[in-house]
Amino acid sequence: MRSIHILTVHETKSEVYLFPLRVHQQKLKRAGLDFQYHYQILPETIKADWVIVDCRWARERFGSRKDEMSDFLRAVRKSCRSLAWLDTTASTSVGYPDVLPYVDLYFKGLLLKDRREYLKPHYSNRIFADYYFRTRGIRDSREPPSLVVSSESHLPKLRVLWNYSLAGFFGSRARMFMSFRRFVPIPSFYSIPFASPERTRSLDISCRLNLDYSQRESISFQRREVIRLLEAQFAFPKERISRRRYEKEIRDAKIVPSPFGAGEINYRDFEVLAGGAALVKPDMGHLETWPDLFRKDETYICHAWDLSDVVGQIRRTLETGRYLTIARQAQDLYRKHLFQEDGQAEFCDRALRLFGRDDRESGAR
Repeated sequence: MRSIHILTVHETKSEVYLFPLRVHQQKLKRAGLDFQYHYQILPETIKADWVIVDCRWARERFGSRKDEMSDFLRAVRKSCRSLAWLDTTASTSVGYPDVLPYVDLYFKGLLLKDRREYLKPHYSNRIFADYYFRTRGIRDSREPPSLVVSSESHLPKLRVLWNYSLAGFFGSRARMFMSFRRFVPIPSFYSIPFASPERTRSLDISCRLNLDYSQRESISFQRREVIRLLEAQFAFPKERISRRRYEKEIRDAKIVPSPFGAGEINYRDFEVLAGGAALVKPDMGHLETWPDLFRKDETYICHAWDLSDVVGQIRRTLETGRYLTIARQAQDLYRKHLFQEDGQAEFCDRALRLFGRDDRESGAR
């Protein structure tokens, strides 16, 4: 039995990555992987094959005291066979490049396919924000410091774990379940409500988007432009509504745009897939993620980052009725990864490939 200890916190951003491990706990144990969760622990108490340090746990414990965190990682690494860092930040950027010398693997839910991009700075630490900075001159009122991987030797440590699609808490009922299970150790299971793409849909478009990114205009720019372009061509509701009405609106819509936000992938994407609408997104071809639910013009309607074709793509999709095919294919693929035996087996196989061996060969010091 291989022991994997995870230092984590009771926060939603962390739970989205741990939830599928809880769902498949018994299958993973039968496969030889024993995951244990710790919320307060000292380095000398950890004896495991793997230790995974959640970035939110480290931030809560050490804050900006980088030297203390480095000392901690060194100490933990002496007591385990492999040490990994879990970066739960939303974008494809490496949010904590300073820890790379001390860990064997660095996990994210999504990464750039071209890992060499991490060796150079991107405006606002996002490749899409950098695009709008370079092509449109969009600057942030509050510019963050650049995050860059210092050495090419660290790039092989960057690995995709899995993304938000396996979180299991989209929709109001599922969110209540997730809050409840923080205090009561009830079994974990997927409770995402799905709506058939074939149901009667009274709205052509639903486009309710968060635009508040705390003076980070290069991040919010794409969303603002999508709304501006669509408002000029289509009619869709805009008044503020409750969470429950928002969920119903997605189930009533044929098409739902989901531009990039804090990251390229967001909860909205999977709410749309479960709601049975056709997802519209900027081209996702630059990133690697798993499960790969973003297949261009198969599971989402793809448009260019310059937004020159977003109106045309949506109009053609509505006129041809292709939204139904897109929504059906996306939902079938999503259902497979949540509920079907072959999808669940893929998850367990992935966990075995990631944690069924030691990773000291990566060269961390």
